[in-house]
Amino acid sequence: KELITSKNNISYKLTIFQTDYLSGNTWPHTKATAYLDEFKENLFLMSKDGVISYIDINAINGTNFIKKIIPNNLKKLISYDDWWSKPGGKGLKDLLINDGKIYISYTNLIGKDCYNTSILVAEISFDVLKFEKFFEPPTCLNVRVGYNRWSYNSGGGKLFSLDNDHLLFSHGGFKTRVKAQDDSSVFGKIILINKNSKEWSIVSKGHRNVQGLFYNSESNLIINTEHGPLGGDEININKLYEQKEKNYGWPISSYGEHYGGKEKNKENYEEAPLYKSHVDYGFIEPIKYFVPSIGISDIKKISKKFNQDFLNDYFIGALGFTLSEGDKSIHHVRLNSENNEVIFHDIIPINERIRDIHYLEQKNKIVLFIENSASIAILER
Repeated sequence: KELITSKNNISYKLTIFQTDYLSGNTWPHTKATAYLDEFKENLFLMSKDGVISYIDINAINGTNFIKKIIPNNLKKLISYDDWWSKPGGKGLKDLLINDGKIYISYTNLIGKDCYNTSILVAEISFDVLKFEKFFEPPTCLNVRVGYNRWSYNSGGGKLFSLDNDHLLFSHGGFKTRVKAQDDSSVFGKIILINKNSKEWSIVSKGHRNVQGLFYNSESNLIINTEHGPLGGDEININKLYEQKEKNYGWPISSYGEHYGGKEKNKENYEEAPLYKSHVDYGFIEPIKYFVPSIGISDIKKISKKFNQDFLNDYFIGALGFTLSEGDKSIHHVRLNSENNEVIFHDIIPINERIRDIHYLEQKNKIVLFIENSASIAILER
């Protein structure tokens, strides 16, 4: 336990619980990647390589808690060898518990060297989770050879419940950039999926790799966070009540650059010019962008219960490597009443890569999964 102070001199208590059973890391310098959600007094934790466990929420007030692992059938459903032995950027991408079911997104091999991001679903059970296919996009993308031409890490996969009948789902482009502007594909899009019919439609396009997704029902808007290339991480707002095409510009406009610069990337700049302005080319500008990038990750709206000064406040995770650039931190942003401008920005240093954020409203605590030490962190006022 320790007291930490934000850039704007706000104090928080940070408690870190070291896990002893997780693996499945995204980067060599991290121990594990995992995702969080809750169900009936239990905090669920899903690792990137398929370990699903839960802990009693009431135990987080102590100095330790006991995890219980739920057996599952993922290895029968995801059967290609290097998914398990050499996951790299492949693996499970997000966890959503909704209406008594658990949804997980994952890197899916459809044909030889051809991938998309798909979704599995299971009824919640504390004995065994029996997953089955829920949504599989109709097409896949072939691995592209060449400098900065393919990344399994850019597959998106974020899930959020819009209403009783629909899920929101982000799908990245694996660096096959032009697909983000192709209305016939899911790549580079946020899509809406009907839970019953599995029919899908495009909510917005022109995305690179959306890693945070939140629907604000009070304002009827979607706020998302997405990775830029080298620089250019974005926070974007989609006001659903505005009846117009929602195009956020990738890969035509971005405040970042291709990795390696223009000397190594002539082919990539021809495919994706990365103009700086969005609005000049008919696209929606981000309400905030980061140069250099912070390794932007999850986003959650935090209620006034957590802090009486909060009005329209969000916590955003940062991965990255450099604490002084705002990486390994929580970025606290407040939007104005019109939801078109950031009017307050604070940085809460955690000093580890923050993969996922969950607000336990009944306990009034922020729960983080931090990757470098594969730990659960609790943030309180």
